[in-house]
Amino acid sequence: MAAAKLAQILGKDAASIDATAPLSQGRPNVDAVLMAKLVAPATTDKLGFLFQVYTKAAQAGGDEYADYLKKQAVAFAALVLIQPGQFSGTSAPSPGWGAQTVLDILRGDGTSRHTFPAGFLPALIAALRKMSLPGYVGVDGSGTCLLSLLVAHQESVVPLLLRDVAKLNLVEPFHGQFAALQELGNNKSAMEAVFASPLWETPLTLAEGAGTAMEKGTLLGVFLRLSTLPESSIAPPAS
Repeated sequence: MAAAKLAQILGKDAASIDATAPLSQGRPNVDAVLMAKLVAPATTDKLGFLFQVYTKAAQAGGDEYADYLKKQAVAFAALVLIQPGQFSGTSAPSPGWGAQTVLDILRGDGTSRHTFPAGFLPALIAALRKMSLPGYVGVDGSGTCLLSLLVAHQESVVPLLLRDVAKLNLVEPFHGQFAALQELGNNKSAMEAVFASPLWETPLTLAEGAGTAMEKGTLLGVFLRLSTLPESSIAPPAS
């Protein structure tokens, strides 16, 4: 990779890095510039900066430096979402900021100013699945950070999504929430995390009453609640 192209991705501070040298030699300098940019007070939108790095690196092609920058952008994004206070100084976001941010992006309805770059979400989920940090206790010994972000507590992505949907009635649009559910449902690792969580293990017995129990006692009940009208009651579209 040419030094000028590396500078286009990371800024002028990367112009002195010899990107024609093997990555093993240039990696420490790349990491130093990336971290300095990420923690700089001027970089107020940490996640947006990492999205830009990922996108520009993807556009640069299959160069080893570009591939490494994509990988690092994903890895740092995972940390920003899991531990935002480590990158925000005195203005640390609330503990649920990372999960709410992911949910807003997944909705794809303008709730967030960001969108995930192509390929970013699967890479992020894969990185979180491998990431293990002190204090993050999951259902098993693997994927603890992914479980924490998605399902482990009430401020995780899936519980937040379910609370959003539970507030809706049959005439309110829910395409954003459904889009978020689809995005998660299309990722095997995300669904494995959901299936491993207590959210999927809520007991349900026939004695509790069919419809109400399904709505209140199952993971997808809040979505099913929005589809209670029989097909025969819906007028066909005008021809």
